[in-house]
Amino acid sequence: MSSATVGRVAEEGTQTETPLKPALLGGCPKVEVKVQGHAIPCVLDTGSQVTLFSNSLFRHYFQNEQVCSVNDISWLTLKAANGLKLPYVGYAILDFEVGGILVPAKGVIIVEDGCLQSNQAILGMNVINHCWEALFQGGHPGLTVFKSTIPSSHGAAWDKAFSVCQRIQASGEMEDFQGTARLSRMAVVQLQPETEMLVWAQVPQATGVPETCVLVEDLGGDGQEWRIGRAVLHMKAGKVPLRVCNPHPYPITLPARKPLAKVTGISQQDISPQRQLVLRQTGTNTIEVDVQMVNADPGASKFVPLFQGEGLTQEQQSRLDELLQKWSSVFAAHDEDYGKTSAVLHQIHTGNAPPVRERYRPVPPTLYPELRTLIQGMLDGGVITESASPWAAPVVLVRKKDGGLRFCVDYRKLNSVTHKDAYPLPRIEESLTGLRKAAWYSTLDLASGYWQVEVHPHDKEKTAFTTPMGLYQFERMPFGLCNGPATFQRLMQRCLGGQVNEFLIYLDDVIVYSADYDSHLLHLEQVFDRLHQHGLKLNPKKSLFFQRSVHYLGHVVSQHGVATDPEKVSAVQQWPIPKTVKEVRAFLGFVGYYRRFISGFSCIAAPLHKLLQGTTGTKMTRIQWTEDCQEAFEQLKQALLQAPILAFADFTLPFILYTDASFHGLGAVLAQVQEGKERVIAYASRSLHPAERNDQNYSSFSSERRRVWGMLHHALGHARGQRQLEAIRLRAFWIGMARDLRDWTAECHQCVLGRPGSEVKAPLQPVVSRYPFEILALDYLSLGRVTDSHPCILVVTDLFSRYAVAVSTRDQSAQTTAKALWMHVIQQFGCPERILTDQGGAFESQLFQQLCQLYGCKKSRTTPYHPQGNGACERFNQTLLTLLNTLDQEGQERWADQLPALLQAYNNTPHSSTGLAPFYVVFGRHARLPVDMALGLSGPQERCTTDSWVQKHHRSLVAAYSQVRIQSCQRQDWDRRRYNKQARALPLLPGERVLCRNFRRRARGKLGPYWLSEPFVVIKQVRPGQPVYVIQPEGKEGNIRTIHRNHLRPCPGGWTTWVDDSAKEQSAAPTNPTTVQSTGNVQFWPMAIHEQRHPGPPSIGQNEAEVGAAPPMLEVGRSPPINLNVGGDEVRQLRRSQRSTFGLPPVRYEG
Repeated sequence: MSSATVGRVAEEGTQTETPLKPALLGGCPKVEVKVQGHAIPCVLDTGSQVTLFSNSLFRHYFQNEQVCSVNDISWLTLKAANGLKLPYVGYAILDFEVGGILVPAKGVIIVEDGCLQSNQAILGMNVINHCWEALFQGGHPGLTVFKSTIPSSHGAAWDKAFSVCQRIQASGEMEDFQGTARLSRMAVVQLQPETEMLVWAQVPQATGVPETCVLVEDLGGDGQEWRIGRAVLHMKAGKVPLRVCNPHPYPITLPARKPLAKVTGISQQDISPQRQLVLRQTGTNTIEVDVQMVNADPGASKFVPLFQGEGLTQEQQSRLDELLQKWSSVFAAHDEDYGKTSAVLHQIHTGNAPPVRERYRPVPPTLYPELRTLIQGMLDGGVITESASPWAAPVVLVRKKDGGLRFCVDYRKLNSVTHKDAYPLPRIEESLTGLRKAAWYSTLDLASGYWQVEVHPHDKEKTAFTTPMGLYQFERMPFGLCNGPATFQRLMQRCLGGQVNEFLIYLDDVIVYSADYDSHLLHLEQVFDRLHQHGLKLNPKKSLFFQRSVHYLGHVVSQHGVATDPEKVSAVQQWPIPKTVKEVRAFLGFVGYYRRFISGFSCIAAPLHKLLQGTTGTKMTRIQWTEDCQEAFEQLKQALLQAPILAFADFTLPFILYTDASFHGLGAVLAQVQEGKERVIAYASRSLHPAERNDQNYSSFSSERRRVWGMLHHALGHARGQRQLEAIRLRAFWIGMARDLRDWTAECHQCVLGRPGSEVKAPLQPVVSRYPFEILALDYLSLGRVTDSHPCILVVTDLFSRYAVAVSTRDQSAQTTAKALWMHVIQQFGCPERILTDQGGAFESQLFQQLCQLYGCKKSRTTPYHPQGNGACERFNQTLLTLLNTLDQEGQERWADQLPALLQAYNNTPHSSTGLAPFYVVFGRHARLPVDMALGLSGPQERCTTDSWVQKHHRSLVAAYSQVRIQSCQRQDWDRRRYNKQARALPLLPGERVLCRNFRRRARGKLGPYWLSEPFVVIKQVRPGQPVYVIQPEGKEGNIRTIHRNHLRPCPGGWTTWVDDSAKEQSAAPTNPTTVQSTGNVQFWPMAIHEQRHPGPPSIGQNEAEVGAAPPMLEVGRSPPINLNVGGDEVRQLRRSQRSTFGLPPVRYEG
């Protein structure tokens, strides 16, 4: 069915010729056959077992034919090459005629329209194979006769179809093939005594047969002196390799064409490995029967693990299978196949402690059979042996979830006298932090990892355990020993610790990660090699290879990052409310394991931690569950169920650290910008100790100081500087007052918005043009004369030559602008490369944009309310206004008629920026003006040819361009240095909070704010080196603006959306106006509050008697605290960093 699909693609692709078409698409063979006397074009499809007609074609040609019901062939299911089912409406039995060959009574399946796409009929193998058999029953001459009866264009298609039939027939015949292998005609072989050699033989019956499998056997005739090794081989082109043996003490000569062996053709399905039965007694009356393959190679493994990678291609999967086949020895073939290593021996150092001996604990008689089975299995596997040790530990049997028994030994008394091994175990958080982003992951689990480590011979007796069946001791390291994890981690570090950048190890769990397929395959081979060298084996049931995401240490690791394991975390959803101290600890231990995924974990869990204070050792003590505890309990569960995916840390990139603090705890977020997006690496938090909460660095006096300042600052009319400092010093004092007042005043909304601030200037960035009419600057000049019929002037200035064009217009509409530009500039001087305008409506219109697109002009615009961006036009506007003002009264009334003369004068006057007249720079010569004729000046009189004039004119233009470039660069450099002396605007960084100038201030008169109260966030700098930024309102989508640096100012620290918070500040005033507050290094005394509509501080004019005598200032001898932060209840924002280059010309803008 594949040919129908490809045929449609080929037909649709004929309209477009590409170089890849012959490589991607092949021909779709179509032939014409007669069906019931009708000529039907059919697609010749050797991949289809059936012949298919569309329903519409069948109704058109075979209306009188009977259509059989689909119920008769309900067993038949049609599938296309893509695996989708094809619906059919019935079938019919029809007669075919192909090239004179009659094919009677062949079935045709009638499918619904559209299933065959652009084709109407497909000729399948039920007809093609019949034609093949009819042609060659009498030999090959039938093919010649057949081709003579069909169109020549169909011959190649039938040749391809018949070659497929030939291969099918040949493969079927080879299954019953028998022949004799002989030496070649030119070969004579000498077999030395008692030797074996490989000889190539020819099978004459198989010449021309494709590669196939054959069975080679000895001929077995009487008097045969040699022997042939019986084997299954691949025969290619009739040749097979034979193992010929001479068992005699004399040489043997094999003549040419000597028959050597019998060859029989076989199929792949006939090849199967030999098997044997293995019997193992697992109980008193139980025998386990196992079927195992017998490998002829003694050195080969008896177990080949099979793993399916995630999303691997067939080639990649085969390479993985080859690797696993090569290293199959490192996989456990069954549950009792343990590895064995002596690289690290487990030692139990007890010093001079006497042996610890305990009696066995009672075991129910019903468990005796299972206990015997467990002990016998460990004896058979070499894990334990019978013992006569003075040490003895009891056995504890624990029932598993699946109903089986878990064999445990209580080594607590042995561990109490054992010297502890201080070998470090890896921290799970550090193990996860060490992971890197990768495309492929594999997890490896050792098969009974502890039982692969040998116990030191001197310490085996210390592992003895007692049971009702006797005393036994471990040969391998048992579970339950205090130093077992340290020993095993030491072994894994010695085995795999050298490649820490490719995989991580946590006890018996190993994760391998790589960036691509080939490197992952190499890393796996390295792991297998090291495991093989150390005699360790893996558990194939718990290992995974080539996965996109894996479960590791209770987490899900993928290329996106590290996430919590849903299987582990789902248990928290049904977690019951804790009732005892033990249950609270269990819950906190579970969620604390995933605390790096929960932002502000310590603050959320603070109510639960309070329940554990003073409860050491009292596990069953009842607790008092409060609403705060319930809220924290639910919030932790919800945060864990919605935990984010944490990104891998990339140590080649900088990190971003967010910190926060309150009176209860500290919090931090470690983040990193990866691939243009900020990703969280980890959350961290902890509670403050009681001593830290009492520290003066966390004192509430800082918030009290700020409230006092707020009241006085508002009462003083938002005074600033020394005036404010002196006024507040009369009423309060603290160390560092001047610095605090300066910082707090900078954050006051009314002060910032109500003052224009110092003029902000960014460094000058001139526009550089390389040749005439490369960049044209456009602007409109309005004279403001309502009586004029053409009150507007469209000004066009070439930034290279300073050549100017001015056109008087009726209005500033888009149609007028486009027409004037096309007539007076593009038609006369050609299409510029770039057009620079402001953001006027005519220049931003769709019509103007289409004009620029039509003539290939790039469009640039200046930022709003920044005419300096189009300085050349603005300067010419001033010059043009000056020229118009020099006209007399009559000339000013008819200024439009005088405009060309003024432009001629301007363009023929040397410009200060270039040193040459704009006309000369553009045309390479000076214009012959009327004033020249009045003065009797004439042009050059020398005669020259056209070629010489062109050369001379070219030299003049080259010299003019060179002078313009030099003069312009010098002038721009001089202007830039002069302007940048006053440029002190610091560059802004992406993500920085800024305030934007209020351009509509005039609408409110002189009382309008100078700056917008809503803070903005810098998204990016438009172009490196240019002081133009893209900003967006903080916390909102859309409304993106492009603003020049001169109209932006950094947002003060702690700035929020402006509200009139004077009431809030005034309400914080002391309620008792007669109480003096004095604590530590700060002293306050309250003021009498006037009864007003809003309570607030007294007015400036209030005399000293009304507030009482001010006590003398308190001079404190010690230094203030390092950090005088605002109180915990007040929202604090990130401050703008203080740069060391403050006040110096910034270097970020320099190109």
